Amino acid sequence: MKTLYLIALFLLAPWASAQVVVLQTPSGTVINDSVSFNGEIYNGDWYLPSGPAIGAVYLQHGFTRGGGNYRDLGVALMNQGMLVLSINAPMSGGAGDLAVRVADVLASNPPSPPDGRPFPTSLVLSGHSAGGLHVSLIAERMVQTGSAANLHGLVLLDPVNAFGPFGRAMDVLAPTAIPVRAITANGSLCNTFNDTQGALRNLPRQYVGIKLTDRSTHVDSEGNNSDLLAQIACGFPAERNIVALRDFAVAWAKDMLDGGYSADFYPGGARLNALLNAEQARLLKDASGAWSTILQESFGGSSYSEKRYTITVPALAVGQVEITTRGGSGNADLYVRRDDGVSVWKYDCRDTGSGNNETCQLYGPGTYQIMVRGKLFGYSGVTLKARYFEY
Repeated sequence: MKTLYLIALFLLAPWASAQVVVLQTPSGTVINDSVSFNGEIYNGDWYLPSGPAIGAVYLQHGFTRGGGNYRDLGVALMNQGMLVLSINAPMSGGAGDLAVRVADVLASNPPSPPDGRPFPTSLVLSGHSAGGLHVSLIAERMVQTGSAANLHGLVLLDPVNAFGPFGRAMDVLAPTAIPVRAITANGSLCNTFNDTQGALRNLPRQYVGIKLTDRSTHVDSEGNNSDLLAQIACGFPAERNIVALRDFAVAWAKDMLDGGYSADFYPGGARLNALLNAEQARLLKDASGAWSTILQESFGGSSYSEKRYTITVPALAVGQVEITTRGGSGNADLYVRRDDGVSVWKYDCRDTGSGNNETCQLYGPGTYQIMVRGKLFGYSGVTLKARYFEY
């Protein structure tokens, strides 16, 4: 009996865990193995690309979750040439003590990947929920100890503060050039009602990310790797939000590591504009830039008359396109359609309120057709203005 007990202890000891190949594809291999951070042993998954890695991503799960809940995301990062390490650890309160150990190890003596290659020099930190707070604390520690030279950015997935020091970490990161990008979900108890968004918006960054708004959930980052309990508690992820989060997170991380610029995923880009125009997302904050006015004209019209205009918004880093009518007397309605003819039946935006103060807001470059239509008694002295915000 004593022999069996000793064998059991040995088999359960973390240092005795053997490497296990979880997944193998032409793009890379996923291996489960033990990982040490200053003497503390954790179980973790390594995502090892087949070719040379462009850099490393430390990917941290959320509270009560595990690395397996992010398998698809880890593989997507690996498929783009990133080496990923995802450890299993308690994340209550962002696991501040562990964050200090991880920061110090990653900066001075990173763990060795199980295939024998050196740990990449360039690093991105990414985390979901309390894991988002955790990686923010890692970044804070690196900045404070002067060891953030190889930290290329943070990708936060619906991060949660829960009365933690997230704001303090963002204040430490604010004066640095380290980019921070976040994808958040609709407010709920699971993400403590977006309690990190204020700190994200206060960052002096032109672009800090997006909020998915159309039936988004706190577990969108887990996607098909989530479980029924989490989905019952936090909502059932929609496939389009799973895909959007994964694509944006991967593109941002890759750009941080290889110095590229995947234009579709930044203001003015087709992928981002598609989400904004479909009202499936919005920017977490308005990036700094300038308004450019391309049409301004005052006029009037008789009963049910139609004034039509065409404007072209250039293919630059363009965000919001705003078209307004203001002032005058009577009542006129505003209709706008992009890249096609506009009518009272066909439009991307319309404002038909009483009076003449009407507004249409769309996003992105293209040709916009504008129609101002008088009501029963017509209108006069109305000013039409069209402008776009260039980042």
